[in-house]
Amino acid sequence: RDLEELDLGDNPHLRRLEGGAFRGLEKLQSLHMHRCRLAAMPHDIFHKLYSLQYLYLQENQLHFLQDDLFADLINLSQLFLHGNRIRTLSENVFRGLVNLDRLLVHDNRVRQVNRRAFRDLGRLTMLFLFNNSLAELPGQAMRDVESIQFLRLNNNPWSCGCEARPLWEFFRSNRVSSSELLCASPAPRRGLDLRFLREMDFALCPLPDPGSMAGTTTTTFSTKTRWWFSKHKPVSSTKGVFEKSSETVKAHPFSGKPSVTSTSMK
Repeated sequence: RDLEELDLGDNPHLRRLEGGAFRGLEKLQSLHMHRCRLAAMPHDIFHKLYSLQYLYLQENQLHFLQDDLFADLINLSQLFLHGNRIRTLSENVFRGLVNLDRLLVHDNRVRQVNRRAFRDLGRLTMLFLFNNSLAELPGQAMRDVESIQFLRLNNNPWSCGCEARPLWEFFRSNRVSSSELLCASPAPRRGLDLRFLREMDFALCPLPDPGSMAGTTTTTFSTKTRWWFSKHKPVSSTKGVFEKSSETVKAHPFSGKPSVTSTSMK
């Protein structure tokens, strides 16, 4: 019961764990289960391991992490999940990890990160998500990692259309050591670094309207954007749409193309 470190790593015969396998090890600080053949974790496997600081689960065969799997690990500092088969990071997957400093989830198959997945990770300084299948990251997810210093997102198929704006804005307003983020789409931006796109690249993109409850977003363009359009005249059918501060663009996220509404000012 006074055990502080347990090393079960490099064990290809370890394929499954029973729930409560570590019951009673309240003083455990370091747990190694790397390079085994674990495909799943019982929901209560880390129950009451309040002293745990280092958890090594890399290079297994994990494809799914249950909600609240790590909820009792309130003192965990470093979590290693790289080299697995994880596809999604759900809303509550990291709930409770209020002292986490390093999170390594690279070399997986992550396609989706819930916008609230990182909400308890306010002390996180290092996040590795490179070599996954991410096309975008929600803006809220990045705002939650307010202490981040080292961010590795390379080797993902980043989509650099309007959906890239939250991530682009994050890099513009935060000083963080990061890898390059090469755009995979759309075709005109393929190979460009998402971090160094221009504000004009997002000039036609709608922004969320906090007051909207119907799935509609509203954008009011900045003075700089309106000036740019005044120099690059739009076609006659939409002339003047971007030149007055009271005019907006209404966009329905599932309709494919935004519909432009202008209100003339006499």
